[in-house]
Amino acid sequence: MDPERKDQYEATKVQEKNREELDSYKELLKKELDSIKNLVGFKTTENNASQVSNTTSDKVISPEEYEKLKEENRTLRFKNNSLVSATSVLKNDNRLLRENIETLKLENSNLSELENEITRLKDVIIKLEKGRLGLRPKEIKEISEEEELYNQDLPMDISNKIKKLIKSDDSTELSAPKVHKGFTVPPIKSKKFRRKTTPKPEKKIPEDFNSIPSKDSTTYSKLDAEKIIEETVRRKCPTCLNTNPKYIREFNDKSNILMQYPRIYGKKYKCGICTTEWK
Repeated sequence: MDPERKDQYEATKVQEKNREELDSYKELLKKELDSIKNLVGFKTTENNASQVSNTTSDKVISPEEYEKLKEENRTLRFKNNSLVSATSVLKNDNRLLRENIETLKLENSNLSELENEITRLKDVIIKLEKGRLGLRPKEIKEISEEEELYNQDLPMDISNKIKKLIKSDDSTELSAPKVHKGFTVPPIKSKKFRRKTTPKPEKKIPEDFNSIPSKDSTTYSKLDAEKIIEETVRRKCPTCLNTNPKYIREFNDKSNILMQYPRIYGKKYKCGICTTEWK
């Protein structure tokens, strides 16, 4: 049993005992008052008066004693009322303590569940970090092989530029700091280069298409060249250096309008591992 409950139980027992003593004392006082009333208010004949005086001479109480008894009775009533109010206060405190105990039990259960969930999430984060670091060399090798295949179909100067860019990215990856638990890898920005389109041989245009301006054809050629470069070079996360095309999503960048009609937008990419977006 808790110390608080034990103290409350002992206090309740003391109160009950005091209440019983008060009740017994009340009964005694009532009997004495009844006897006093009979002695003071009842008048008998002279013959009976002598007999009553002889038999009850020892039980007669003076007015001073009567007033004293009344005062004691009043004091006992006051104490009884005080004990009743104290008992009600203790009952209320006991009820509040029970409610607090139930609330604490519920909070402790919720806290333990949250701690278990936090521990589980930490384990998941550590496993994901290990898996990401383990897959990175393999993914780099795969993407380099894919880039070699892309470069075979590209013009010579664009292929050379892409190879130079890949070499520069590989050098930055070698100098990248090691990843430790609790730290994040700082983002490494890839080097920017100017895109140039290779001059294409002139083709004979039918007479029906003389009205089409040559500006459109140059625009389409630029878009084709940019698209090829973006597909081979830009699919690399600048934050976590992810190069796996399965984890890189491509979508339209509506803030970058390349052509009004037909409406053509630039491209943006989003990493599926660290959720970084880049152009």
